[in-house]
Amino acid sequence: MDDRRVPAYARDALETLRRAVAANSDGEHNGIPTQDARAVLADEGGFSEAMVNDVLEVLYNRGEIYYVDEEVRITEMELSDADVQNDSE
Repeated sequence: MDDRRVPAYARDALETLRRAVAANSDGEHNGIPTQDARAVLADEGGFSEAMVNDVLEVLYNRGEIYYVDEEVRITEMELSDADVQNDSE
C-alpha cells in the first residue's frame, strides 16, 4: 500500500463509493460491480470518464480499493489508536 496522502478529489470519490456499496451491500462483501462504480462516480461524483479512470487508479494504487473479478471492493481500514480511544470515551 502507498503511504502518500490520498488527494482530496480521491477521498471524495472514495466516500461516494462507500455510500454506493452501503446502499447495495448484501452483507457478504464490501463491493459493487465495476461498471456500477464507474456510473456512480460519473453521476453522483460528477467525474468525467477520464477522471473516473484516474480516481480509480489513484485509489487502487493507494490501497483504498481492490478488484475481484468484475467488482470494485473497498479496503477496510483499521482504526487508529486515536479512533479507538475516542470511541471508548
